[in-house]
Amino acid sequence: MNRRHGDPEPRVRTYSWLETISLTERLADLIKVSFMPTAVIAVLRGGAFPALVIAHRLGVRTMYAVQVTTTRTEEVRSARRPPTVQATSEWHVSGEKLLVVDDVVNTGQTLRSVLHEINRRGRPARVATACIAWDSVSANDSAVQTGCPSDYHADRVEAWVRFPWEAPQS
Repeated sequence: MNRRHGDPEPRVRTYSWLETISLTERLADLIKVSFMPTAVIAVLRGGAFPALVIAHRLGVRTMYAVQVTTTRTEEVRSARRPPTVQATSEWHVSGEKLLVVDDVVNTGQTLRSVLHEINRRGRPARVATACIAWDSVSANDSAVQTGCPSDYHADRVEAWVRFPWEAPQS
């Protein structure tokens, strides 16, 4: 996002490792109440850590990964671009109960891209999506969204989200 002179600084919510682990465990607990996947798909990069923790907490041994890029840079409220999707391995999705995990959801564009890729590869029995945090501020930072694009989320914020694995911004 290109800010004009005088525009306020975008709000940023930075999570510690302890908060991130706690929220990821809470997310796993929320999921297991109503859904038990047979495979977990991590959205790289941010979804790798929570997907691994959730898979272990739910006893799911099958994991896949997909790289999706929707922002142009690492900057807060970076401009968006059409998603690029690259699956990192062969997925076996037909008949499976899949859980797609990312670190944060905002517009839902990343999750929709992964769902499209899943449906291109086969017919799963069920697909659910999960994220640690739902950033409910619209992508252009102008309004608050009323519905989360993910089936499960552990926290709702009205700010750009930064996790402990991300490089600090200078």
